[in-house]
Amino acid sequence: LEEIALHPDDPVSVPFRMMLAGGLIMATVGISAAVWRSFHAVAYERVVAALVIAGLAAAASSMAGVALVILIDVVLFATLVVEHRRIEGGSEP
Repeated sequence: LEEIALHPDDPVSVPFRMMLAGGLIMATVGISAAVWRSFHAVAYERVVAALVIAGLAAAASSMAGVALVILIDVVLFATLVVEHRRIEGGSEP
């Protein structure tokens, strides 16, 4: 993220994209394990998010770094919303 913060309009090089995707995928897998342990539910949304993040990182060769980070943030936020509604049932009145 430091490289992206220093040069937000530049495309992110392959090593930095792979490090970003690898870290996010490892965090997503860890959270999926925690969801399983807490709720005995498979976090399918997290698996899809990991695949989408990997695809974004692979396809973002000419995309500005800040745009890549924003897209990944949108994917993770949407994942969180869908997962929460499915596993915890949303908010109750």
